[in-house]
Amino acid sequence: MANMTNLDRLIINELLDHGVFTTTPLAAATQQSRAAIAELKKPSVQQRIGNYFKNLLGLAPDNFQENLLLLAGTAKLNSAQVHVLLATVKTVINEPELQGKDEDRAVATQKIVRQVHSEVTELDEREILRLIDSLFVKRFGLFTPDRLEEDQENTPAEIDDYWEVSPDFNEFAQNLVNHLGQSAPANDLNELQQVSRVLLAEQFMSPKTNPQTWPLLVAHKEEIADQWRQGGRFILEVGDHP
Repeated sequence: MANMTNLDRLIINELLDHGVFTTTPLAAATQQSRAAIAELKKPSVQQRIGNYFKNLLGLAPDNFQENLLLLAGTAKLNSAQVHVLLATVKTVINEPELQGKDEDRAVATQKIVRQVHSEVTELDEREILRLIDSLFVKRFGLFTPDRLEEDQENTPAEIDDYWEVSPDFNEFAQNLVNHLGQSAPANDLNELQQVSRVLLAEQFMSPKTNPQTWPLLVAHKEEIADQWRQGGRFILEVGDHP
């Protein structure tokens, strides 16, 4: 496995945390984040990141114009979440206020929610707001509320707020379309990848909670620990002694 740089690790952990890595730095972006964006333009870095995830999880990030999307882990979106996800993408892509604009990409939260609700009629607007907040604000980081309530960190933005939409949203949408258009991969993960997908979602395993994957972890603990150490995610400790 190729040695990872600190910039590689920044990209890797951004993908593990949020599922996306975009190429337009925000105003508050650190120098290291800006350097990572520039570094990802190199084909060798893209190949190294892709190979790392293939070895670790059995799949590489989708890549559209150096914007990356990683949808992995044991947790799957339910049908309502998928419906809201796709309806929100469609709404934002077709939003006239965002056409050809790289700055001032604020759109009224209420406007997006109501448009999504016109397609996702099985959910009420408050639930749609909660799901959009969960997916596009907290998970993907593609919507930024104009103001955040410090004492209500886990509460979605109020219905009359605005969301600032990432200038890389269209690239995210293209990655998502490409991902969904791929044939479902065969379930041929090796034993290391099976364990790593569980660790990605849970970060704790035991013989009681994970009776099927625990023996695989014990059998390959050194190799798995080395993979996670390479990415700088965490140091794996396995207490497998009686």
